[in-house]
Amino acid sequence: MQNGVDDQGDPVYVNRIFTRIRPTASHQDIYDVIEGLLSLQSLPVITLRRLDDGELVNE
Repeated sequence: MQNGVDDQGDPVYVNRIFTRIRPTASHQDIYDVIEGLLSLQSLPVITLRRLDDGELVNE
């Protein structure tokens, strides 16, 4: 999200991280929930990303 501009007029960005999301949740379900949450704040949204984290095990 863009949170204003710096002294040189360049945009300043902030990140919002949502954790504890079920790995089985679809992209559309996550998008719909985040879209609802973001409608409650006033900063312009630039990008939405989904980052999956997992553990690789040698079997």
